Amino acid sequence: MNERKPKVRQAILRDIRISLTVWMVLEVLCFGLMPLLGTFPLENIEAYLLPSIVIGVAGILILSFSSGAVEDALTIQERQPQIWRRRIAKFTSVLGFLGITFPMILILIQLWISIRDYEV
Repeated sequence: MNERKPKVRQAILRDIRISLTVWMVLEVLCFGLMPLLGTFPLENIEAYLLPSIVIGVAGILILSFSSGAVEDALTIQERQPQIWRRRIAKFTSVLGFLGITFPMILILIQLWISIRDYEV
């Protein structure tokens, strides 16, 4: 069982690096580039930036540890506990993915509101 621990740790670290990179790119695009293009008002950035950072970091951690839980679930010999651990890990990974993509979700909501309120 101890030989599985390095694999779990490697899976967690790999997913932290990938998730952090994706989240940082989304943050720069959504809160750096979009306001410069005029698609997102600059006065709204302060209200959205802190929640985006908190939820994004939480999403990174949740997603990374859920992949470690999936890797760890493979060590269980009995089928039923393994199935439930994998289901829980999949559910938490979806929550983590939503946390990572939160900046994009905010921008899409803001764009939808702008388009909806646009008068010709």
